[in-house]
Amino acid sequence: MKIAILCPAEIANRRFLPSLAHIEEASFAGISYHTKKEEAARLAKDFGGMLFDDPDALVTSPEVDAVYIPAVPAQHYTWAMKALAAGKHVMMEKPFTVTYEQAALLADTARTKGLALHENFTFLYHKQLREIEEILKEGRIGDIRFYRLAFCFPGRPAGDFRYRKEDGGGAFLDAGCYTIRLGLRLLGESARIVHCALDRPADSAVDTGGTAVMQNDEGLTAQLAFGMDHFYRCALEAEGSKGMLTTGRIFTAPDDHTPEALISLQNKEERVALSPDPSFANSIRHFLRCTKDASLREETARGILRQASLMQQAKDLAS
Repeated sequence: MKIAILCPAEIANRRFLPSLAHIEEASFAGISYHTKKEEAARLAKDFGGMLFDDPDALVTSPEVDAVYIPAVPAQHYTWAMKALAAGKHVMMEKPFTVTYEQAALLADTARTKGLALHENFTFLYHKQLREIEEILKEGRIGDIRFYRLAFCFPGRPAGDFRYRKEDGGGAFLDAGCYTIRLGLRLLGESARIVHCALDRPADSAVDTGGTAVMQNDEGLTAQLAFGMDHFYRCALEAEGSKGMLTTGRIFTAPDDHTPEALISLQNKEERVALSPDPSFANSIRHFLRCTKDASLREETARGILRQASLMQQAKDLAS
């Protein structure tokens, strides 16, 4: 499978290309650019891909089987649709799109053409999440009463796309989507958003943080917090009838990082080492399997639409 990158992006340089280099069944086809030609040329040279003069040439090239799109969120729909129209599978950075309607149109097009879509929430493919779920299933903290999920980070440099409304900026789309996706995983298919509030400072064009509440049909609740220009938090807390489990790198654990869960019971605490795992490479491998397995492709597309629906619910409640 020959995968090309639509445009230079920090995550493509730092995570995608180093991870792709370890996957035998895929190769780096090349990269295009709107701007940042020098950066694109460096990535093409360093990782052995072609340099395309513009993104349209990349998505229509017969040398490309699939397109990885790390563009700003507001451009996701346009370029994903172009790639699908050209017969390319699409792996896209989160959030998949900025509206549910856009996600549904992409899913319908991909289904019609027999093409794969994948939203790159790498934490879903990290062993630590499955290990935490197993601890909870074993009842080590008793019956689950509720979850708290938080993803917050310090301010970005001036000019960062996250501060530009026209690019799909804001903490909700950039960080809130992580908490909603984990909430969906923990609460299951009946999960819904019952509250959402966004912080919009008077001097900001975008929201800089917010909170939300998810609930499922059994009444289990997840409290969400997200923000930029905040103290860094990347946390999962599960509170049970007998104790609590907490962990601090649930969304962003590097490949060589050994995560840890803290289990707090009435009179003792236990630290449990979780597995390090190359979650970015695992996510790429999942995408590759989707290109070959129709049932997995359909399951993955349903997950994308379920996430997009919850994002739309939250946005409507906050408006």
